[in-house]
Amino acid sequence: MLEKGIIETVKKNGTILSVLMVQELLESQSDEQHRISMPELSAALELEGVPSDRRTIYACIQALKDRGVPIHFSRSGGKQGYWIDHVLTPAEAFVLTDLITQSPSLSAKSAMRLSSRIRALLSEADQRLLKLPEPPIAKTGNDEVLPAIEILLKAISKGTAAEFRYFDRTLSGRRSYRRRGAHYHMVPYAIVSDAARYYCIFRDSAHQDFSNYRIDKMDSVRDTGIPEPLVPFDLEHYLQSSFRMYHGTPVTITVEFDLSLLNQVLDQFGQDLLISRVSEHTFTASIRSAVTPTLIGWLLQFYDRICVLAPDSLIEEFRRIAASINSTYNEKEREASHGRIAGTEAGKASDHH
Repeated sequence: MLEKGIIETVKKNGTILSVLMVQELLESQSDEQHRISMPELSAALELEGVPSDRRTIYACIQALKDRGVPIHFSRSGGKQGYWIDHVLTPAEAFVLTDLITQSPSLSAKSAMRLSSRIRALLSEADQRLLKLPEPPIAKTGNDEVLPAIEILLKAISKGTAAEFRYFDRTLSGRRSYRRRGAHYHMVPYAIVSDAARYYCIFRDSAHQDFSNYRIDKMDSVRDTGIPEPLVPFDLEHYLQSSFRMYHGTPVTITVEFDLSLLNQVLDQFGQDLLISRVSEHTFTASIRSAVTPTLIGWLLQFYDRICVLAPDSLIEEFRRIAASINSTYNEKEREASHGRIAGTEAGKASDHH
């Protein structure tokens, strides 16, 4: 609690504005390496025409400290002064702004606005430490992602249904709405991120099933306010049965990997992965996941360093993919060969003329 004398000083001098200005100065100008002295605080307040005597400033600082503002005073390096603990360290702010800026789910406008708010939580000196990276080329053009997330979070907390339109992009970049632009009506259960994109997991009451929708492909999102009966939902179990947001029935997939892929496999599937056999150059791992397009694509990037051992259905799928690739490139080679033959014959005909 404030001492009676300090309270009277604050009331007498009308220093509400002084308190706010002292806090603003400490937040913007100070950190542990950059302290503000009493004369500097006094001069800054005087420029604004507000009470700036030492007793008033002491009262302001004490009032802020009593409200939990982490203000410190220290002497070192030949200078003494006040400084404040900020919500984030420069390292924390860098990580957050980097994740935001690099996220393809946020538009460049939304990413820059959110990053600026995070940077504003630092002192001006610490802000200069951050070099804001340029956003990647593949940014969404949808500025409604953050408002949509907020609407969906509130609907999840209330157990109410949400409505939205869902679209794909055409070659020209326009939105092509599914269901001919009709609204989806479903109950949101969770928001998750995967591969730097945000998804909402909905339950469709009509089909009584869960499915995932990318939030950057949604617009006209609204909370209907209509509560619907909820069913038990285990998010961890649901995610374990999905791979990169493709949902399906999980099966045990056994793969023999080249030993050089150990870190990639552990990074992808976790340290608790069941490794059943290790030889001089390979290891065999069992993966519990749905067989999804993304899982198949992930495995195919290591085509010459893996061998799928089970299930038979996945082995057959790999054979089908291999046959399809082989057929495509054989056809391309035949077309190229025919073109070379046609060109040779045309050249001969021209020589005869």
